[in-house]
Order: sequence, then structure tokens, then C-alpha cells
Amino acid sequence: MSNMLKLACKTLGCKLNQIETENIAGVFVNAGSSLVSWNDRADVYLINTCTVTSKAEQKARREIRLALAKNPHAVIIITGCYAELDADQLDFGPRALVIPGSKKNTIAGLAPALVSAVLDHTDLEELVYELKIGAVGDRPDPFFFSFPHKLIHTRPFLKIQDGCSRRCAYCRVCIARGSPKSLDPHLVLERVAMYEKLGAPEIVLTGVNLSLYAANGYTFEELLSFLIKNTSTIKFRLSSWEPDRVSDAFLEIFSHPRVQPHLHLSVQSASDAVLSRMNRLYTQADLIRAVDRLRRVKVSLFLGADFISGFPGETEEDFQESLNLIHNLAVPGVHAFTFSPRPGTPAYTMKPKIPERIAVARTEALIKAGEEERAIYVKSRIGTSTEVILESPYENGMSGITADYLRVFINSAASETTRIG
Repeated sequence: MSNMLKLACKTLGCKLNQIETENIAGVFVNAGSSLVSWNDRADVYLINTCTVTSKAEQKARREIRLALAKNPHAVIIITGCYAELDADQLDFGPRALVIPGSKKNTIAGLAPALVSAVLDHTDLEELVYELKIGAVGDRPDPFFFSFPHKLIHTRPFLKIQDGCSRRCAYCRVCIARGSPKSLDPHLVLERVAMYEKLGAPEIVLTGVNLSLYAANGYTFEELLSFLIKNTSTIKFRLSSWEPDRVSDAFLEIFSHPRVQPHLHLSVQSASDAVLSRMNRLYTQADLIRAVDRLRRVKVSLFLGADFISGFPGETEEDFQESLNLIHNLAVPGVHAFTFSPRPGTPAYTMKPKIPERIAVARTEALIKAGEEERAIYVKSRIGTSTEVILESPYENGMSGITADYLRVFINSAASETTRIG
């Protein structure tokens, strides 16, 4: 048992990375390794990187150094979007194995070799040298690590789409992930049906841009209709959606009782001038109309939205339009980020730059506005009845998620003490 390979994982970035890391860990466990905390001493460290912001890249490099300091004899596998675009920046010596994000599937073939090497007391540095020569030759499979092997979460995530062709001025992910790719609809159904059989009450469909799903003649709307017709009870939650794709067809399927009343829109800004510079394909008027239509088909809709503050050329008036939109549309789920110039994107050289202190202050104001709207939304739900998906133990009860994405805490001894977090 002492010779069992110990694996520690760290995920930076999006839900897609989290899904893939969990499945990579599952491959290692099936090969005979054990999982330990990232803070523990391990034989192999796996870090799934992100390139959305420069801070995410800085954090990746810092975590890699810390891992190698914990065990100088360990191997570190570096993958993800940062590894895809800037592998040369991640050369941390002979024990570091950089796998481009598009070829994460090759890690599945490395796991047995690494596990065997630990069992045989083989020097991992020699093995890594051999793996560096042959590990990146396999054909990329962006959906390899989305296949369910067991039910880890009560709300599993299923990756059905990857890549993007939108080319927003600030986004580097479309460069790292490449052109849109979609999982065959029958394979999607097979995996959803497996999760339903395992007892999952809900599944979250996710991708880089779900609205670009297209496979074997199916649009996303047609796929979701196909899944609902060919399953019995499992409910569906969508990870995010584009405001300009809130069409009649989308609204029709989104209104189905088995589609949860929760949607996250990639808003980014409410200023038409900023949206144009970002190369976003809608206006503030389009946003308002889309939200109004969504709330007509889902009365208790929990609305989430992404915002970027400090985009080059953003004036105080532009910022106020975003701030006002949060309150005018009563957006309870605000995710706000400070603009980070990314190499290779049009926005990297755009001017005028917004001073960091101003951009950060704007981000904080957007977050505060979202917190205020969330408090109002939560208050409106107190006293109502709703279904809850129980997820994990909490003190003397359980923690769970409502259909409209509110965290609740249920006291097992007295249901009247249920509270919303």
C-alpha cells in the first residue's frame, strides 16, 4: 500500500476544467493510485490551467513551484488552456510534463505507466523524458473526459460542446479551445441516460458556448427536446447562454417543466459602445428584450450575468449603464471581472486603457449591486415551497440547491429552521 501512487489535483478556471480534472483523477484511481490533497506530498501533481486572465496564469506558475517544492522528486502534469497557448512559459524542468489542453485525453494513457513506475520504484524523471517524446501524438478528443463512470455529484455536469467561433475582442479561450465542436446527440443521450440510471435528479449541460452546439443536424434546442423525450425524470440545467440567441425556439424548450428556472447570460456590458468594441452581437435593448422574454416563460427565473469592467475606452457613463442594468433588470447572480488584456486578442492593444484602481473599483461596485439584488430575490422566496436537491451534510442537517439555484440549509430535526444562503 505504501507503494501506491499518490495524486494531487488543482483546477483553475471554468467548470469545464473542473469536470475534466475529476475525470482525469478517476482514470488514475482506476489505474491504482490514491488521491491526496493539493497541500499534501504527492508523487504526481496535476494542474489544469486557465488563460482567461493574467492572474490565472500567475497563479498556475505559483502553484507549480509550490508543488515541486513540496516534493522535488514528484512529477507535475500541466494541462489546460494556458498549456495549450504558452507551453514554453511552463517549462519547469525535467519532471514537468506539459500536455496541451486540446490533448488532455492523452493523460489517460499516462496514468497506468506512472502508477506502475511507482510500484516498481522506477525513477519518474526517466519516465517523464520518455513520455515527453510520445505523449502528444494521440488524436485530440475534447469529450474523452466527459463520460460518466460513477455518480460523484448529485448534480453532475456533462460537457457537450467545446470551442467557439465568436471571436470576442477580449477572449483568448476561443484561441485555446479552437473552433466549435459538439458531442453526437446519441452519445449525449447515452450519457444523460446513464446519469439518470445512477439516480441523478438533475444534470447540468455545459460547454464553452452552448448556443453553438451543432451535431448531426441537431441544434441545441433540438438536442434538448430529444433528451427530454427520451428520458423520464431527470431535469436539465444550462450552464450559460448568449443573449442574442434567446430565440423563439430556445424559449419554447426552455419553458419545459424539466428545464430548471435558472440561466446565466454572458452580458459583459450594457453600453452599446463597449459592446461594439468587444465585438458582441447585441445591444442593451436586445438584452432587456431577452430577459423580459425569458421571465415570461419562467416566472421564478434566477438570472445570472457576467460583466467585464474597465474594458479599454469604457467611460464612467458606460460603466453606469452596466450598473443601472443590474438594478433595472434585478439581476441576482452577478459575476463581475476586471478586464485583463490577453496576448493575441484585439483588445490587447486597444486604448485608452482604464487605470487599474478605477477598473477594480467598478468591479467591486458591480458585485455590490448584484449582492443587493440577490438579497431582494432571496427575500421574495422566503415562505414559498420548492423542490430541493440535497447535496451534502451540513451541521445537523443537509445543504442543497433549489430549482432556481438558491443554496438552502435544512435542519433534519425541524424543517421550519430551513434557511437560504
